[in-house]
Amino acid sequence: MNSTALFILVHIHLISLSIAAFILLIALMGYVFFRNKRLEKPFAHQSVHPITDVPQLQYSSNHLWLSQRAPKDLYIGIDNFLTRLLGKASFVSCVDSGQTINKGDILGYIMQGSKSFTVLSPLSGKVRKLNDQFHLEGCDSNPIPGNWLLQLHATRLKQESTHFIQQGEMAAWVRSEVIRLRDFLAASLWRNNQSAMAQTLQDGGEIITNLLHEVPEEIWVDFENDFLNFDFPHSPAL
Repeated sequence: MNSTALFILVHIHLISLSIAAFILLIALMGYVFFRNKRLEKPFAHQSVHPITDVPQLQYSSNHLWLSQRAPKDLYIGIDNFLTRLLGKASFVSCVDSGQTINKGDILGYIMQGSKSFTVLSPLSGKVRKLNDQFHLEGCDSNPIPGNWLLQLHATRLKQESTHFIQQGEMAAWVRSEVIRLRDFLAASLWRNNQSAMAQTLQDGGEIITNLLHEVPEEIWVDFENDFLNFDFPHSPAL
């Protein structure tokens, strides 16, 4: 084979490799595009809709909303941040109407199959009423009629509400919670040998709705202790 023919064959081979590489690149870009299309919009980019028909709306650090309807009487429910993380779930109450509770006492359990975590009371007081119709469907959990956990007559409202997040502070707080959640998930997933999911988060993976539905039970345990109820103070006995 003369040098000219060899030169032509080499160039044909290089062109073939270039075409193959280009096709592979297009396929990879298509995979990334359609993978990202499956991801829900991250919390950081979602608007926090103001609720104008509910007076004195506040939020506790363990993602409960509180709506004061009368002096010291409040409705309590689960906020949108936690609702979006959960998706469809149920609530099992541990308190009864007329029962006196302290801040930090267990109100009940959020359950999703075999997975669960505790919901702690943000205030001390007396349980006025329980909502037997409460449900979580993964949609917004705004404090509207029918979508609350319980009604509480608070006995230490002034002392125990000093660190509540006000409605005007909600957007900034949610943004900071997204960052804290991402850091928590990365650490918990690595610790529990879920390296593939952790690597996705470290590479800029988005926090998606129904995320807690996708993670194993041990992550729920970490979520309760290290994210949701971490450093949750208890009040002195009434």
